[in-house]
Amino acid sequence: MTNLENQRVVLLREVTQTQSLMLLLQKHGAHPISVPLLAFESNDKELKLIDHEFLQPFTSICFTSANGANFFIKALLRTNLNPKCLLQKKIYAVGPKTNEKLQEYGLNAERLPKEYSAAGLLNLLPDDLSQEYFLLPLAEIAKETLEKGLRTRNAHVKVLKTYKTLLLEPQLDLVREEDWVIFTSPSMVNHYFSYKQFHEKSITPFSIGASTTDALRRCYQGEVHTVLESTSDGIVEYLIKYKTTQYTKPSIKHT
Repeated sequence: MTNLENQRVVLLREVTQTQSLMLLLQKHGAHPISVPLLAFESNDKELKLIDHEFLQPFTSICFTSANGANFFIKALLRTNLNPKCLLQKKIYAVGPKTNEKLQEYGLNAERLPKEYSAAGLLNLLPDDLSQEYFLLPLAEIAKETLEKGLRTRNAHVKVLKTYKTLLLEPQLDLVREEDWVIFTSPSMVNHYFSYKQFHEKSITPFSIGASTTDALRRCYQGEVHTVLESTSDGIVEYLIKYKTTQYTKPSIKHT
C-alpha cells in the first residue's frame, strides 16, 4: 500500500480511544495529531439499575457505540454478573468497532448492518416485533431514531442512558490549514465547528458513519469523505486510497 508520508491527521477523540489508530497511522508515515474534543463518563444513576432481575425480560440488546457497550458491560461486572449471561439474548451491534468491544468480553453480534447506523440496525429486523423486548444502552444525548423505529414495529423498548458526553476545551492551535480531520460523531462535529478558529480553517474532513456525515454537511461547504469501515485498518486503508486517487482536489472552506 502507498504510505501517508508526512500527512497530518487530526484525531478528535481521547488518546486512550485512538491509540491503535495512531500507531497504524504512524506505521504508514502519517503524523497523527491528538486534539480531544469529547470525554465520556458513566451514568451511574442509570447503570445501577442493572442486575439479573432487570435483564431477565429482555430478548434483544442493541449496542449503538463502543462506549455504550463498554460502560454497560463494566456495570455488569461490578454487580458480579458474567457478560456471557447475555448470550441467551439476541445481540446487535451498529458496526465492527462496537462488535470488537463486545468480543473483548466474549460476546458477538448476530449480524452487522450494511449501513452502520440506527437505520441500518432497523433494516436487520422484521417488521413485526410485538413479541420482542429490546434494551438499548445509549448515550445520554443519543437520538431517538432507533427507539422510535422499534416502537413503530410494536416492540417493547427500554432505553438505558449508560454514559454522559463531556465537551472539552481543545488546544486550538494544533489544527492547521489543510489538515485531514476525522470526525466520529455528530456531537463531535457540532463542538468542533462551535469554535471560530476551527470554523475558519480549510480542512479535509473524514466522517465515520452516516449520521456524522449528515452533521458535517450541515456545517461544511466542501466535500465530505465518508469512511465505510470504522476499524483502524478500515480508516487507514480509506485514507491511503484517498491520497492516491483524490488528494489533488482542492479543499473548500466551510460556511
